[in-house]
Amino acid sequence: MVEFVRMSKDDFDKYLSYITKNYADEKAKAGNWSRENAFELAKQTIHKLLPDGIDTERHYIYSIYNNSDQIGTLWFKLNEQQDSSKTAFLYDIFIYKGYQGKGYGEQTMKKFEDKAKELKCDRISLHVFAHNNPAISLYKKMGCKITNLVMSKEILKNGITA
Repeated sequence: MVEFVRMSKDDFDKYLSYITKNYADEKAKAGNWSRENAFELAKQTIHKLLPDGIDTERHYIYSIYNNSDQIGTLWFKLNEQQDSSKTAFLYDIFIYKGYQGKGYGEQTMKKFEDKAKELKCDRISLHVFAHNNPAISLYKKMGCKITNLVMSKEILKNGITA
C-alpha cells in the first residue's frame, strides 16, 4: 500500500531538476515550445508556480513510498474556487521506472483522491499531454473525464513543415 511522505528539502532539489527537464521535454514534444527555449521556459514556469520552493503555500509535494521503498513523487495544489468549492489540481505524478506497470499508479491516484477528500475538496483536476497514452488510460480508469480539449495543426511554410 502506498503512503505519501512530505518531500525532504534534499529530495526536493533533485525533484526540481527532474520536473524542470521533464516539463521542458513534454512541452517540446507536444509542440508547445521549441527545444532551444523549452528548458528556460520550464524553469521560469516552475519558479512562478513554486516561488517558495517546497514551502510554497497550498502546494503539496510528496515522496511516494511502498513499505520502505521510495517509488515515486506527487505534486498537487489546493485551489479555492469563486463558489467556495475546493479543487486539488495534480501537477505531477511520477512512478519510478522500476515500479511502473505494477499497479502503483492506480494506488497513488486512489491515495491522492483520499487526500483531496481529507482536505475537503470537491474535485480533483489535472492536465495530461495528449501523447501520454498510459496516463490518459489510468485517469480514465480512475473516473476522470475530459473537461477541455486543445487541438493544433502545424502550418506549412513554403511547402515545408514548420
